[in-house]
Amino acid sequence: DLAVFNAAGVLTSTSNLNATKLTSGTIPNARYGTPTFDGSNLTGIDAGVTPSFSAHAGNTGQNVNNNTNTKVTFGTELFDSDGKFSDSRFTPTVAGKYLIAAAVSFTNHSANAYTQLRVKKNGTDLFQETTQNVASIADTKTQSVFVLDLDDDDYVEIFARQNSGSTQTLRTGMEVRFSGFKIA
Repeated sequence: DLAVFNAAGVLTSTSNLNATKLTSGTIPNARYGTPTFDGSNLTGIDAGVTPSFSAHAGNTGQNVNNNTNTKVTFGTELFDSDGKFSDSRFTPTVAGKYLIAAAVSFTNHSANAYTQLRVKKNGTDLFQETTQNVASIADTKTQSVFVLDLDDDDYVEIFARQNSGSTQTLRTGMEVRFSGFKIA
C-alpha cells in the first residue's frame, strides 16, 4: 500500500509513500486532493502510437470489374507517422502486432451480389470479409478490423471484389478507408 485512507477519505498512513522520488507534483491532501505531475522527468513512456497511418479514397470512384480482385487505391493520406504508407500499401517500420481496419463500399450494387474486402500480406490472400446484398440498395459496405503479426519487410494491401455481373464503382472519401497502428 502506498497510502491508506479511512472510510471518511482521510489519509491515515503513508508508510510506503516516498515523496522524495517525485520530481514534481503534489501529494494529495488529507481528503480530496488530486495529485498533479508535469511528466518532464518520466521515462519509458511511448510518445505516441507508432507506426500508424490512415488513408481513404480520393474524390474519384474506382472501377472494380465483375469477379476480379482489384487493388484499392487510397488517394488521400490523412497521416503516416513513419512515412511507410505508399502506393496504397502499408509496410511497417518495426516488427510487431498491428491493428488494421479497412472498408470498401459500392454504389448502386445489384440484388444477390456480394461485395468482398480482401486483405493481402506480401501479395498473398490472408482473409476476406463478404457482404451479400439481398436487395438492390444504393450502397453496399464491407468492413473489417483485424490484428496482424508483421515483420518490418512485410506489406499489407486491400483489394475489392464483387460479382454483380458488371463493373461497379467504389464510393469516394471515407466510405473507402484503410488505417492501422502498432499495438505490441
